[in-house]
Amino acid sequence: MSAEQPIPPPDRLPRVHSDNDPLDRWRLWLADECFGTRSLWVLWFDDRDLQMPIATPIDEAPRLPDPIAVENLALVAEDVLGEAGGRWVSLALVRPGWAADLGR
Repeated sequence: MSAEQPIPPPDRLPRVHSDNDPLDRWRLWLADECFGTRSLWVLWFDDRDLQMPIATPIDEAPRLPDPIAVENLALVAEDVLGEAGGRWVSLALVRPGWAADLGR
């Protein structure tokens, strides 16, 4: 998230219409960031495919997925989406360093 060009509030961003749109959204969110650790980021979307006003980082993501942790993440996402009126999530795994090369 660039200080020079702040990200518009989620309610002012366009709906997600295609499989490529979430990648564009991640580029918008992460392009100017530098990360010190592996993190899994979660963007939340409602039933109209609009981004909800929350982005959740999960720091210290392991190098290999743990099946139990993945299942727990899915259960938490299901609970949060149900309580907040959401429909789906988009995940991005970031590694240490600059995210300028997101999508490569």
